[in-house]
Amino acid sequence: MKLHIETEGRVDKAAREWFTLLTSTAATDTDIEAFEQWRNQASAHAEAYQQINQVRNELGILAHTPQGEALLRSIMQEPATPSFWSRWIMGVRGWPHLPAYGAAMAAMVLVLIGSLLQPPVPAPAVYQTTSSEVRTIALDDGSLVTLGAQSHVAVHYTPNRRNIHLQKGQAFFNVARNPARPFVIKMRGAEVSVLGTKFDVHLGRTKATIAVLEGRVRVTPQQALPSIKTQAVSKPKVLTAGQVISLSDKGFTAEIKKTKTIPGAWRDGRFTYVDVPLSQIIADAGRYYKGAIILRDKSLGTTLLTTSFDVDQIDGFLRNLQDMLPINVTYTPSGKVLIKRAPELENTIIKDKRSSF
Repeated sequence: MKLHIETEGRVDKAAREWFTLLTSTAATDTDIEAFEQWRNQASAHAEAYQQINQVRNELGILAHTPQGEALLRSIMQEPATPSFWSRWIMGVRGWPHLPAYGAAMAAMVLVLIGSLLQPPVPAPAVYQTTSSEVRTIALDDGSLVTLGAQSHVAVHYTPNRRNIHLQKGQAFFNVARNPARPFVIKMRGAEVSVLGTKFDVHLGRTKATIAVLEGRVRVTPQQALPSIKTQAVSKPKVLTAGQVISLSDKGFTAEIKKTKTIPGAWRDGRFTYVDVPLSQIIADAGRYYKGAIILRDKSLGTTLLTTSFDVDQIDGFLRNLQDMLPINVTYTPSGKVLIKRAPELENTIIKDKRSSF
């Protein structure tokens, strides 16, 4: 029993530290991702943080009064247990010199405290796929999310906003229109806001690519978000149907372009690339392959390739690469596939190639 109490204390302390960080201007995308990992580790983590966060949200105007600030400071110093809240009820009743609306504010606090003793609001729903898996998720508002292989997304809906966090992989979004409830996707380096549209988001190792099939989306680089107090190097851009853009942690990597392929076509099991770096194609294929595909010679990664293949023809695509490029493809007993430049052609300059399989 003692161990259980000590564990709860550590969870409460961690929740208070996360709350302090995330409500400051110092929180980064890395911090937010680390927090979400911590929160999803156990229901106790989500419950502890929810109690603290709900106090701040529900207090509203009272949070900026001396009494409200004192309440928040106390929460930061002591776990929010039922006995703790009962002591605060007595404290609120004894507040001197409350303004004209003080009685109503005190009543609100008492209602809030009662709500905190009820089951917490559910933590974000997390969906993820394994190697070679493609999965379509129907969300509560009628929107559809199709995840590519080895992808991870967290969904958290509130009455005023539909929040999505794409942490890795690729996803195609078919968003139900609701102007009063924006659909916002958070990802590494950017935020995408939509009302109702169909578009694709691809997260690579160093950049994200957004392509629109229907409707309009607004893409806001990390530096231009209101919570980031830095000199914005890139302003938000609006994409319409048939347009694509890429960006990294430092902002947009190019201007808006016309899409060369149909956004989200990969959902039908066929991959089509037009002038795409070999490194990206190999990374995509690797998410659907039974083993690891390793590009040993990194200099090959920048080679632009135009190709097309089905998800069940990856081995054929890899064999075809040897006819297209001066490379060797080796299958190891452990199941790995190694791609490297052919020894006799180590100094050969590789030109961009086109093929279809």
